[in-house]
Amino acid sequence: VNVDLLASGPPDAEYNDQPIDSNTAGSALENVWRFGSQGPDIYDKVLIGIPYNDTTTDESGAFHINLNFLYDESWNVIWNISLNSTAEIPGDYAEYTVDPYLQYFNVTDPMSCSKTDPTATCYVNTTDNMLWVTVPHFSGVAPGIDTNGYGDVNLTATQATYYCIPGTVCSAYVNITSGNVTISDVLRNLTVNSTFTDAGITWNTSLYNGTLWDNRTADGFWQDFNLTINTAFQLRFDFMLPDYMTTKWAVNLTIDDQVINVVLDPFIDSINISAPAEGQLIAGNPVINVTLFSDNATTQNCNLTVGGVDIGNFTATNGTEVSYAASYSTNGTYSWNVSCVDAYGNLGYSATRTLIVDSQTPEVSGILPTAGSEDAVISFNATVADANISSCNLYVNSSLEGAMDVTGG
Repeated sequence: VNVDLLASGPPDAEYNDQPIDSNTAGSALENVWRFGSQGPDIYDKVLIGIPYNDTTTDESGAFHINLNFLYDESWNVIWNISLNSTAEIPGDYAEYTVDPYLQYFNVTDPMSCSKTDPTATCYVNTTDNMLWVTVPHFSGVAPGIDTNGYGDVNLTATQATYYCIPGTVCSAYVNITSGNVTISDVLRNLTVNSTFTDAGITWNTSLYNGTLWDNRTADGFWQDFNLTINTAFQLRFDFMLPDYMTTKWAVNLTIDDQVINVVLDPFIDSINISAPAEGQLIAGNPVINVTLFSDNATTQNCNLTVGGVDIGNFTATNGTEVSYAASYSTNGTYSWNVSCVDAYGNLGYSATRTLIVDSQTPEVSGILPTAGSEDAVISFNATVADANISSCNLYVNSSLEGAMDVTGG
C-alpha cells in the first residue's frame, strides 16, 4: 500500500511448499506462507491475499492467524513463536510489536479475522475465498492460519451397541476431540440425529467437563460447545424407555464425520407370549407358549418365574414358538414372566402377566331337599366351598337337567 516504485520495485513473495512450520489440524486450512525481503521500507503497509479452499473449511466458523516465524535475509529462522517471547522480537521487526500487529504473536488469543470489515488487519472474503492480511513491513515472516475445518473433529463411540431395559436409564458414550483453535468460538458442524419416533422415549446429552456432567440438551436439541484444541471430551447420551416397551432394546451409535446417528433397535431378546392369556384360570401345571426373537444367538436358555420364584428352565430357538409344561399347582393368583439369556450374559424379558391357579375340587354340602322328600314342586339347593366357582349344574339320574343359579360367589 502506497509503494514508492521509483525508489524500488516491489519485493518478491513466494509460496513455500514445505515450510518449517508444522501443524496437526489435518483438513483444516493450515497453509503456511513465507514472504518478504530485507529491502528499504518504501511503503506504508503491505496487504497480502491468501486463498483458501471452501470445501475443506467451515466458513461459518472463526478464522485466526499467528505469525509463527520471523526470518533473516537468508531465510534463516531468527524468531519462533513456540520458543521465543515477544520481548525477543528483533529490532528490524519493531513495527510488529505495537497494536494492532502485536496480536499476530499471541498464541492463546491469535489475531481474529473479520468477515464484515474489509479494512480490518485480517479480513476474510467468503465470496472470493480469500483471506487478506495486513502487515507493517514486508520482511521475512511466516503466518499460520487456523480455521474450523470440516475434518478437524474426531468422534469415537466407546462401544458399538448399548443394551437398554425399559423403565431404567441406560447411557451411551462418545469421545470427542477438537483439532481446531476454538478459543472463544463455538465448535461448528456437530450434529446429532436419532430414529426415535415414540413420544414416550426421552433422552438427553451431557458433556463431561473434567469434574461433572453438564446437561446440554433435552430430547435431541443440540447446543454448541467450546472445546479446547486437542483435548479429549466425552459426551453421554441418557435414554429412558417407557415400561410398555417390555423387551430389551439396543442403542446403536454410528458416527459419520461430525454427525452422530442414534438408532434404537427393537430386535434384541424380544420374548413374545402366546399362552396362557392374561388373567387365565388354570387347574395347575400351566403350559407356557413363547417365541424368542434375538440377533445375538440361535438358541438361548430361558427361565419361567411365577410369583417371584424360578420354577423351571427350557431352551428356546430363535423365531420358533416353544411350549413348556411347568410343574406348579399351588392355588393362588400370581405374576409370571419368561427371561432368556444369550452367550454374552445379556438378559431379555417377556411382558409380565397374571395367572390364577386353582387345583381345589369344589366341596358340595347342605343339599336340599333331603332324600325322600315329596312335593309337587321341588327346589334344589346346595352349598359349595370353593373360591373360584364359575357354574353349577343339576343332574337327575345322571342326566343334565340344567344350570343352577350361583349366588354369593
